[in-house]
Amino acid sequence: MFIVEFSNCFGDRRMIGSAAQRDEAFKIISSFLNDHNYKCYYMRSWESAKNETCVDVGSHSECFYIIETDTNSEGKDNNNE
Repeated sequence: MFIVEFSNCFGDRRMIGSAAQRDEAFKIISSFLNDHNYKCYYMRSWESAKNETCVDVGSHSECFYIIETDTNSEGKDNNNE
């Protein structure tokens, strides 16, 4: 599972969605941008921490994070089954 977070210009992060697959997480980001009338000319991403990808959409002060969790689709921790 992938958690998608938005980081605003103050560095405050909030969850905006979750996805079963990484490509769905990018669709959540695109939808969020469309909902907020933000024209994104490019997306670039890099691993910013273990299990965390930072997604730059061209803003100088805001970005997105995709966090890969260790839970399966039923919400169970895969390490404690």
